[in-house]
Amino acid sequence: MMKTFLKASTLVRVPALFGVMSLACVPQAQAQCLCIINNQNEIVCGRPIISVEAALAERNNALARLREAQAKREAAIAELQLASVSFARITALFNQGALSRQPLDNSQRDRAVAQAALAAADQKIQAAQANLEFAETVLRQAQVNNKRE
Repeated sequence: MMKTFLKASTLVRVPALFGVMSLACVPQAQAQCLCIINNQNEIVCGRPIISVEAALAERNNALARLREAQAKREAAIAELQLASVSFARITALFNQGALSRQPLDNSQRDRAVAQAALAAADQKIQAAQANLEFAETVLRQAQVNNKRE
């Protein structure tokens, strides 16, 4: 197993590095190993660097999660549109005296829940996009590392 040693003091983005190492990797006897050496010259970590195949699979999973989040956003938009139309109808009926306050309150709540669901869907898309960007970065690095071997 080939080992690459890095001094901890030379690492600029240690959290990103740990994120890479937490991804699934394919066990290989000749895998490259990354070791981080702290300021006391002690090895604090040594794990195989992710393979190109595992990085590609992780990128594809991240892309699928992004597409799923986008589909859920579309569903949230449809729910919000329906809740808004229902609220407008119930408000008109309430203003005419045809309904009590309770259906209006329920409709208003349903619209607020739909708005919150859309906001949550937007946040999931942002998180999925960030995960995809990170997975693509890991894949590019794995491809570079593979060419060096």
